[in-house]
Order: sequence, then C-alpha cells, then structure tokens
Amino acid sequence: MALSWTGNRVRLRAVEPDDWTAFARFADDDGAREGRLDLPRSAESYRAWAKEQAVAECDDDRFRLAIEATATGELVGSVGSHRTGRCSGWFEFDIAIGARHRRNGYATEAVVLLLRFMFAERRYHKCLGAVLAHNEASLALF
Repeated sequence: MALSWTGNRVRLRAVEPDDWTAFARFADDDGAREGRLDLPRSAESYRAWAKEQAVAECDDDRFRLAIEATATGELVGSVGSHRTGRCSGWFEFDIAIGARHRRNGYATEAVVLLLRFMFAERRYHKCLGAVLAHNEASLALF
C-alpha cells in the first residue's frame, strides 16, 4: 500500500468483504450513537454492504475506506468522501471509529490522510464535515 495512505497510527485501505463482522460489531457496540436510534440490521445486510464496498468504483470522488490500526492490523473504523462538487471544489466527508478504539488519535490521523489526498491530489479546496452538537470529541477534532 502506498505510503500516502499510511500514517503513524492508521492505514487507510479498501473495505474487504470480510470486514463486515467488524462493522456489525461497531454498530452493536455503538449504543453510544448519542441519542440516535437506528433500526437493527441483519448480518446478511452487513455482508452485502461490505461486499458492495469492496467492488465499488470511486464515482466522482465518492468512496469509503477502512481505517486499520498500524500497530495491530485491526479494523478500527471507516472514513468516506461523499457529496462532491467538483466544479465548485468542495466535498463532504464522514468518519466513524468503533467505540473501543476511540480517543487513540485514529480519527485525527485518518482525517489528515483523507484531506491530504482530496486537497493535494484531487485539487478540492473546501470540505464539509457534519457533527452532532453533543459529540464533543468530533467537535474538537473538526
């Protein structure tokens, strides 16, 4: 994997079909969605989602990457670019870190790697990240 996708703490990589178990675990552990109640999802829906992500094309700079801890190789979350406006030079991104992996600097480093790619390689110059008002860790990050 190219060094531009690897930092001291994390490596950004494509989502693989076998990652579905980690993403399902993140959703189960994440009763900490701070006031948001999501519908339950089946294991099959996570399998299908991961399989779809594994073969997804990067349409118009919209993509999802897995965040892997470099020290352990463990999947700790994901980061993605969506809703892009190439002509006006903006994009929106999101990041999610599994509950057990928070407060380790993974989100900060993953966002820096993503922004470096989008600004330096793709030539965007504005980004939007939405945060729930009570998510103090994300507010501090952004």
